[in-house]
Amino acid sequence: MSLLRRAALATTTLSLGALSLPALAQDAIIEVGEEIELLNASGLRLEGNWARVYPAHDSDGWVVFITGGNTYNIMEAEADFTITSDKIRLVADWPERLVDHMITQCPDGTWFHVASANLDRPNDSAYVFRYDQDYSMICSGTVAERDLEFSYNDAPLVCTDGATVSNPMDGTVTHTETEAVQAPFVFFDENCEQTHTELHPTFPPASGATIIHDDIGNYFWEVRTSPDDFTLLFQLYGPWMEPVEESVVVDTLVPEDQTTRWPQGGLMVGDLYFVAHLARQPGVLYSSDTGDLWLQVFDRDLNHLQAVQLAEFGDSEGAQRPWITRRDDQLLITYTEYEGANFNPTVVPVTIDLDVVGLGDDGGDGSDGTDGADGTDGADGADGSDGADGTDGTTTDGTSDGSDDGSSDGGDDGTTTPPDEKGGCATGALPASGALALLALGAVGRRRR
Repeated sequence: MSLLRRAALATTTLSLGALSLPALAQDAIIEVGEEIELLNASGLRLEGNWARVYPAHDSDGWVVFITGGNTYNIMEAEADFTITSDKIRLVADWPERLVDHMITQCPDGTWFHVASANLDRPNDSAYVFRYDQDYSMICSGTVAERDLEFSYNDAPLVCTDGATVSNPMDGTVTHTETEAVQAPFVFFDENCEQTHTELHPTFPPASGATIIHDDIGNYFWEVRTSPDDFTLLFQLYGPWMEPVEESVVVDTLVPEDQTTRWPQGGLMVGDLYFVAHLARQPGVLYSSDTGDLWLQVFDRDLNHLQAVQLAEFGDSEGAQRPWITRRDDQLLITYTEYEGANFNPTVVPVTIDLDVVGLGDDGGDGSDGTDGADGTDGADGADGSDGADGTDGTTTDGTSDGSDDGSSDGGDDGTTTPPDEKGGCATGALPASGALALLALGAVGRRRR
């Protein structure tokens, strides 16, 4: 990103009249902080893919997850994001080279992780892992190996409360770009054993999507780019990811001549949905699956409330894999900055108004929907170069894939009626579910949607 653009975006108190609809008395997003470049313990800029930053459960610091050494790693950071530890391998001595990763934290503080592998072709295999609150592995399981039809990169995940052995609901979703019209969500119990599948529609391709759990209504929105690449598509699902015959195309406040891509960061905060995604300006030669970084705000009826551009790039640069986590009134928008063939995790802090989102003085600690932080590269730079794994996967539109992303949002039991296509309420409440859902979504190499 250019130095001029960095200066323009740094520590800006927003005045968003041109970018906000008058649906609220005031904006939910009230300030965008300066970009933070994550540095490893040696003071060098961190390199790697699938960076996720979560609040530490035992301090005011953070944890960072990141690729490196053909696996996924974790590192500790102080409140100012200074890395204080070397990389710690989450998956040690795994027999296969793990390529794409996604991790999410569940409401009970445990962690779920899905990773793809290339056995006979890119991302034809995947594995699931569960860790305790301190990142020690509880179990592991196989999602698929040498699958000829589905692929397992780009994996949105979500966890909800209440998993038991008799009522398991940990799952992972595949995706296809073959002639199949549906692809399965695959569910796992607390021992990482497969228990159940549920089919879902496949178009537009859901790679690079996110799944937001509405913890008030106990239903799910899968957020994808619409077929024309200029809007967002919200697909509604019931508690067991049962498809509801309903999808809503929601416009954004991105300029009309820009295409919308990769809405991989999604989070419900109070009564509002926050979605981080990429957009591409005409005439700019972005690299791979990159773009400029945007943050959108919607209410539960999918009315569009606010949009903020967080980062803008030039030729051969761009943001990848946006993600959102929260602590109190601070959202962290994490993305990988691609510049000069390097993959560098970057954080943008965003301050929200808790009164506007409906949390008031009871904002909580932001543990809902937050992700663990990535591990740093360490001094051996070679591990950091593993970030190039993001080029795995085939393409038909001149861009490459191999990234996985998504969002998590813990939730409470309860029922309500989800919004319908016109922003009202559908008739009949979806059934409540007291299960724990882990959902992953893979895709064959990206195509133009």
